[in-house]
Amino acid sequence: MEENFKNSNSFSRKGVECEQCGKQLKSGEKFCPSCGSKATEIKNADFKESGESGTMQGFDAMFKNLRNDQPIDLLLKFRVFLIVAALIIFGSIFARYFLTFRNIGNLIRQIPMYAIPAAGLCVVMLTGGVDLSVGAVMGFVGAVTAIMANGNISIIFILPAAVIIGVIIGAINGVLVSQCKLHPVIITLGTQFIFRGASFLLLDGRNIPIHSRALRALGQGSLLYIIPYSLIVTAFVYALAFGLVFALSSPQKRYDRYLFAAEGDVNAAKPPDADVSSSSKMLAYMSCGVFAAIAGVLMVSRMSAAIPSLGIGYEMYAIAAVVIGGTSLRSGEDRDFFAIICSFGGALVIVLLSNIVALLNISPYAQNLIMGIVLILAALLTLLNPRANRVKSW
Repeated sequence: MEENFKNSNSFSRKGVECEQCGKQLKSGEKFCPSCGSKATEIKNADFKESGESGTMQGFDAMFKNLRNDQPIDLLLKFRVFLIVAALIIFGSIFARYFLTFRNIGNLIRQIPMYAIPAAGLCVVMLTGGVDLSVGAVMGFVGAVTAIMANGNISIIFILPAAVIIGVIIGAINGVLVSQCKLHPVIITLGTQFIFRGASFLLLDGRNIPIHSRALRALGQGSLLYIIPYSLIVTAFVYALAFGLVFALSSPQKRYDRYLFAAEGDVNAAKPPDADVSSSSKMLAYMSCGVFAAIAGVLMVSRMSAAIPSLGIGYEMYAIAAVVIGGTSLRSGEDRDFFAIICSFGGALVIVLLSNIVALLNISPYAQNLIMGIVLILAALLTLLNPRANRVKSW
């Protein structure tokens, strides 16, 4: 089997697996110990790495959980959008200017600053890791963007440069975590200090205004005066994140279901002698760095300036958005593709809470208090989901 794994694009296997989550079970087991679903026998199942049939299998598996879930399971899976709906109703009733066009436009433009970093962190957290350097990457890329823009460099070159910086920073985190087996909290905290200090050095502790009209239009302009460009970028980022999760965990790659942490051991998801877990973590951290870089560009373009404190605390907001969306800090929610969508819902919760608190003239200090309460309640709600895996090690 190992030889087939290394030298062939397909292989066969026999045994018993869970029909719900795809976990391979011991012979004789009738129910999955993780999710409680019924076991099914595998008979010479051939999985191709590519081809039309494999793609169709992937789409079928993506919606299989939704078809099999009970209504209460669906409510728990997408509970974050119930919170979003409740906040919209609350704001409509108690906040006087909540439904004005000006406030709605402000809400829409705030979404990318929280949602894009949350998408990257969601991918990382689905591998059992975490990235605390997100805010620092946003600030560093924002500083580089401002310097390049004021140096009369075209936005055509600024955007690829920002993406390359994000890839490099993500690769640094990924190598140290996946190859050197160092703890992600320590590594990403270290890179946070490095790039936060680098952004202060680049800006010399001063605010730098941006004079490029094209760059400012990216964060402030709209397509046909209706859809903000930043929201289009956000949709593109989430399409990439969703595609990344889908590609790395589709059924035709079930032999190396390596994106998601498996049954308490991140190494249990990979076949013998196949270092696929490391490659998946590398890709996850690199995508997180790219998404943080994109968010940094959008933030400085919206503010029309780069400031040394740009992005401070945004890694916490991103983690909060992912957790509120239902993904545990140390596990993937049902190993589910829809965790990405729910992280977007978590970002909506943060944006709506901040906006409602401001409209009600509540002290900004109370905003952190309310956010903490919501975060703890969201974490407690994950206990209601019996399928949530608990990863014991990074």
